[in-house]
Amino acid sequence: MSTILIDHGTMGMGATNGNSTTQNVGVSGVAPTTVAFSLIQPQNHIVFEPSGRAEIKVDNKPPVTEIDLPEGSTLLPILSTLSGIRAESINAGASY
Repeated sequence: MSTILIDHGTMGMGATNGNSTTQNVGVSGVAPTTVAFSLIQPQNHIVFEPSGRAEIKVDNKPPVTEIDLPEGSTLLPILSTLSGIRAESINAGASY
């Protein structure tokens, strides 16, 4: 299993909620196939401590949505959008 780190960087409170960033992930296959990506927890977001969350989309689709992949290599964008952050702090979360 690979680790994917999505870092929104450092920003002030006025720029956090609604902030988005994308990390591309390479996927390769020897034949066309359909895949679905999911987070370990059953929702489409990662909960942050002490507050907030990051909604996750793969190829602009919520997790567990089927994605058709062609034969060969494909770059899939993973989009993370922040919401619910209520205080300046180090807000971090993970899906294992």
